[in-house]
Amino acid sequence: MPFISPVDVRLAPEGSEERNIKNVVQPDVFVVCDKSKIDQKGIIGAPEFVVEVASPNTSARDYLIKLKLYERYGTKEYWIVNPQEKSVAVFVKAKEEDSI
Repeated sequence: MPFISPVDVRLAPEGSEERNIKNVVQPDVFVVCDKSKIDQKGIIGAPEFVVEVASPNTSARDYLIKLKLYERYGTKEYWIVNPQEKSVAVFVKAKEEDSI
């Protein structure tokens, strides 16, 4: 399901208790494929796909903090659209290879 801001996305390891969740973000545009992540407060867990639109006020947070959070919690693809530079930075999580 696609979403646009403002929707809270609570990033936490699976099975975390609500009171222990410290990382809450509001991506500009995102997609959640697992409907069980959707609740009355927004989303719990990482979206599969996220797009952030960078601005001079938010670009450091988008390129540094949010990139690391989305990577840590399992977002598969993260785009940062920079209208000032007319660019799109695309980050794709590497596929895990099967162990032998």
